[in-house]
Amino acid sequence: MRRDIVITLCTALLLSLIGSISLYREITLLSWANTLFLCSLLLLMVGGTLSVIQNGFFNSMIRSFQHFLRSIDKTTAVLQDIEGKKQPGNLYRRSFRFTFSFLFAGAVLLAISLAISITVTL
Repeated sequence: MRRDIVITLCTALLLSLIGSISLYREITLLSWANTLFLCSLLLLMVGGTLSVIQNGFFNSMIRSFQHFLRSIDKTTAVLQDIEGKKQPGNLYRRSFRFTFSFLFAGAVLLAISLAISITVTL
């Protein structure tokens, strides 16, 4: 787990340096802090999305939509009643490896970029 966090941190720092060069055509502390902030926000959004999917937030909506589609088609509903089939218990369940490392690295880089931007602007 720690190795994933270190790899994610190093990759984000490298991408922020490359982004600072490509966006601002120079590397200053403030331009690097701005691109580091954008990289950290991207990491936090991806990690949050993975966490929402991993915890099954949308399972109830998927189940309700499937129930609605089954209730529209009367022949399928009658056949399932005759055969005694029930609704599937397990829906979309997935575990992602990098969820915690994206969230942790994004939070650390966000704090670093905010601290740098506050000290540079003062």
